[in-house]
Amino acid sequence: MNRAEALKILGLQASATEKEIKKKFKKLAFEKHPDRNNNPSADEEFKKISSAFDCLMNPQPQRQQFHGPPINLRDFFGGHTIFRPKPINVSVSITFKESVLGCKKKLSFNRDGPCEECGGRGHEPCEICMGAGFDEVMTKHGNMIFCQRTICDTCNGLGHNGTVCSECSGNRSQKEHINVDVTIPGGVHNGQIIKLRGGGNVVVVSNSIAHGDVFLKTTVASDQDMRIVGRDVISNIELSLYDALQGVKKKVRTVKGNTTLMIEKGSRHKDQIKLSGYGVEGKGDHIFTVEVSYPKNTDKLIEFLENKE
Repeated sequence: MNRAEALKILGLQASATEKEIKKKFKKLAFEKHPDRNNNPSADEEFKKISSAFDCLMNPQPQRQQFHGPPINLRDFFGGHTIFRPKPINVSVSITFKESVLGCKKKLSFNRDGPCEECGGRGHEPCEICMGAGFDEVMTKHGNMIFCQRTICDTCNGLGHNGTVCSECSGNRSQKEHINVDVTIPGGVHNGQIIKLRGGGNVVVVSNSIAHGDVFLKTTVASDQDMRIVGRDVISNIELSLYDALQGVKKKVRTVKGNTTLMIEKGSRHKDQIKLSGYGVEGKGDHIFTVEVSYPKNTDKLIEFLENKE
């Protein structure tokens, strides 16, 4: 059994990834297992898909042959750094409340993805090896199954016949439109850049897939009363001297809506009142700084205090 035959048994394309092979085998094995399937041919079918899976997943390392574009050895010995696709820059606008509590946003952008027609090779796949660049023959010795891999004689291990892919014109990639939900954590600031690792351009290089990143720049709407400091929200609360001395219930605005704050008697200018759980992601605090305003005419107050002494 060679690779092309094994892929056909599992119903997969020549460009199938290891993850796709494992997923398909798991599905078929569940359906065809003799313990679950009463069909008389189930046992034979189960053996066939098991052999196909083994052929694809357990090649002999010493016989592996490279197929696809040549590798530049300087990439491995210091001549060049490992290739990374060009990053994608995306902007998103959020409210101050969203910047504190965190939020989910829908992003929409274009990126490069591997050509579906040629699997990112840039050429039409070899019809004999189906783009693999090698043939595999399975043999059985006792209870052991061996899968032997040899270079495809037709394409000499390249995986293609030299014909440029008509879909991508040899560029290996195609533009694709992406819609994705992104979670923005609480505590972000205006202009902060969030790195979405591996969510950007996807390019086939040296027979492997390289995933680029997305840099998400956040624009946070300012709030006239509140600001973030560390994990806390900071704002001021203005009190008259009378309210500061007597104590008062004060309606205040928070990122979770309006609430009532109890101001204790004898509160002083610049005292701080903490409202727990009203900060970043509901874990920080909202800290109110007391701003005591004095009356413009303090003559009677001074006279009263002098008489008290």
